Amino acid sequence: MNRINKDIEKYLEEIKKNLVCSASQKKTVINDLRNSIYDYVDETKATDIEDIYSHFGQPEDIAEQIISEIEPKTVKKAFKVHKVVLAGVIAIVTTFIIILGFYIDQWKEDVDSYILEGPAVEINGDDQELPMDEIVYYKNGVIKMYTIYYENGAIKEQKYYDRDGVLEVHTIYNTNGTVKEETTYKKDGSVKNHITYQQPE
Repeated sequence: MNRINKDIEKYLEEIKKNLVCSASQKKTVINDLRNSIYDYVDETKATDIEDIYSHFGQPEDIAEQIISEIEPKTVKKAFKVHKVVLAGVIAIVTTFIIILGFYIDQWKEDVDSYILEGPAVEINGDDQELPMDEIVYYKNGVIKMYTIYYENGAIKEQKYYDRDGVLEVHTIYNTNGTVKEETTYKKDGSVKNHITYQQPE
């Protein structure tokens, strides 16, 4: 297939895209138009698609003219089918978005979120976050617990928060895992109780 033949097929495809009629009518119209175009090319020895545009017109204009010549009832029926299909696609997409949004909201409410941070160490040439030094734990978007670790992986500090995100308990640990200090807080943030534990010798 030479260049002009490819351009003609693209030209016909553009016309087909702009036609609002039944599939059988599209096929008939395009075939008739294809025959007319190739007859014109044979007669005039046209080698440029611009010759086709000049003689036959723009694809949109041709499609509009063809639609105006088709029986109105047929066009109306075809257009109605297009509208129904489009409406169906829109309805499906909208429903999917609504359902997806619902599950995302549920996930936000139910799932526990973690933020992990740690010093990067090189193992076999690769950077890996070991050990982690902080964990922040959220529930329903509100902070519930904050933990800091020693380099050996043992817990260094832990803070517990109430449902409103207000600090309730702050515990400090020794490197061996025993409790060093523990402070509890009132709702207004003031200290309720503070205990310092004596470590065994």
